[in-house]
Amino acid sequence: MWRASVWALVIAGMLLCVSAQELRDPTRPPPTQQLNRGEVTENSNALKLQSIQFIGNQRSALINHERKYEGDRIRQYVIEKIDMNFVTLRDQQAKTTTVLHLFSMIKHSDEASGNKL
Repeated sequence: MWRASVWALVIAGMLLCVSAQELRDPTRPPPTQQLNRGEVTENSNALKLQSIQFIGNQRSALINHERKYEGDRIRQYVIEKIDMNFVTLRDQQAKTTTVLHLFSMIKHSDEASGNKL
């Protein structure tokens, strides 16, 4: 009789362990699509500036998961300048300049905020 009780407890404990492993951690961040270095999702042709780094006199920018320096090429662009909050790109085909901003530019209305300065 006691052997049956022990086996029942062992089986119940195993079932509890299995169901506990299936529980989702509520503090875990949502899953994201992992991109390989330099890979961009198929539906996105846009260049995305992710970070800017200054080490001594050397400046670099992380664009579409790739570390780039002044003078480097990205598609038809050449990086002209890396500044604190933006990167200037020169389009070699269209002979135009494009600026990638690290932070989005937001216009604030002084009237909406109540600021009368």
